[in-house]
Amino acid sequence: MATSIKKTARSPRAFYHPLALAQASAGETSLTRGAPGVRTLLLPISLAIFSLLAPAPAAATLFCTVLASPDGFVALRAAPSRHARLIARMQPGDDVQALEGKRHAWQEVYHWHGLDRLDPANRGDRRHGWAWSRYISDECG
Repeated sequence: MATSIKKTARSPRAFYHPLALAQASAGETSLTRGAPGVRTLLLPISLAIFSLLAPAPAAATLFCTVLASPDGFVALRAAPSRHARLIARMQPGDDVQALEGKRHAWQEVYHWHGLDRLDPANRGDRRHGWAWSRYISDECG
């Protein structure tokens, strides 16, 4: 029992898809009827592959790093103003935790000196204040 494969007027070439061959052997005369086309499957498959290969967006972390400044330190102030009381001189590499407060270019933070945040005995020795956000790393918040 031979099945003849007929080219359609829309398609100059026969489309040999396994599903189409099964339908042709069941009595359909065109291979394009009922069979998913390459173009129909190409978009969802391409999107799935792209979503797996695309890099994940950078995640924000809870803790940030104090960056270097021309003065060699970043001022931790009692209020978001350069005239506010100086609480501490934060060194590049110190840890800060960004808080909800943000006013203009100032970021409200908790500050730990050096690696004190990692030491259970010194974890509570944090300072609360405001820092110029330009000198706080971008990965936090």
